[in-house]
Amino acid sequence: VNANQTALVAALTQEDPHAIFMAGDNTYSVSSSCSTIEASQIAFDPWIQKCSIFRCGGNHDYDVEPQLACSNLLYDYLPGNKRYYSKYFKHTGLELFVLSDGANTGGVLTEPDGNTVGSIQWEWFTAAIAASQAKYKVVMWHKPLFSQLEILSTICGLTTQPQLDWMYELYGVDLVINGHNHCNVHHEMEGVHYVQCAMPVRPAKQLRSDSDDAFCVFQLAGSG
Repeated sequence: VNANQTALVAALTQEDPHAIFMAGDNTYSVSSSCSTIEASQIAFDPWIQKCSIFRCGGNHDYDVEPQLACSNLLYDYLPGNKRYYSKYFKHTGLELFVLSDGANTGGVLTEPDGNTVGSIQWEWFTAAIAASQAKYKVVMWHKPLFSQLEILSTICGLTTQPQLDWMYELYGVDLVINGHNHCNVHHEMEGVHYVQCAMPVRPAKQLRSDSDDAFCVFQLAGSG
């Protein structure tokens, strides 16, 4: 547990969230050991014990565990295959649909069910969201569809995942959450809000690629 995790946990403890959505890169470990993966997440144990963390995989996660096998053991309460799944929060009217962009830092696709229109994962998503009766529909995966941070292409390689452009406006999606690019960007397109929230407390124009904030808690304006 490092100082950044400690600061984040302190902020979350004060906020006491009902649920925590983690948009990937949950571990940067270079080891494929499940014990190392677990150790990197131990700071979040209070919420893991309450089964209230919902995560997707990021490229750094896929670097060390191609199908999220280790963190699937840690988050064993997640539904479905735990790589992509849906969760309905019955007291809020919100349903979360987590997708797997499935690419590691080298851009190699490790998701066995694909990430394009017509793939097994796409077929699952379209069926699940069509059956949803939720008032609010939220979709989350790691790399965004588009980004204003072109500078990062020379630092992190591929910064977007256009394969996951699945026309979310057709399915009544309200919000898409992404991580990866260390910035806070909010777009609205065809009635869908797209939020990149890997660094929400610093405007993109002030981005410094060599430094991250110790912690950040993101809240949409007016969301309560």
